[in-house]
Amino acid sequence: GEKTEQNAPMTNQQKVDVAFSDDGTGTADYIIVDSYGYAGSAMILYHFTIHNGQPVVLVSLQNQGNPENMYYMYPTNNKDIQEAFANIVNDK
Repeated sequence: GEKTEQNAPMTNQQKVDVAFSDDGTGTADYIIVDSYGYAGSAMILYHFTIHNGQPVVLVSLQNQGNPENMYYMYPTNNKDIQEAFANIVNDK
């Protein structure tokens, strides 16, 4: 099932719709199937998503709110994480 996110997420400076889903189905721009956070010297949060039928890993370094009330995410530059997620989605 799909659960809609209440915050206003943005990807690449564009406002997008996101939703959480256990099975990767839904109608939002980005369907979040899982997330992973790491709080070392800096907070980093990966969102494993399906976007237009393709696996996309988004990343956020945001650790608190902002005056715009937006949550900023970007496609990860970490090719290893992106490739591993794509392999999982594509059963490789």
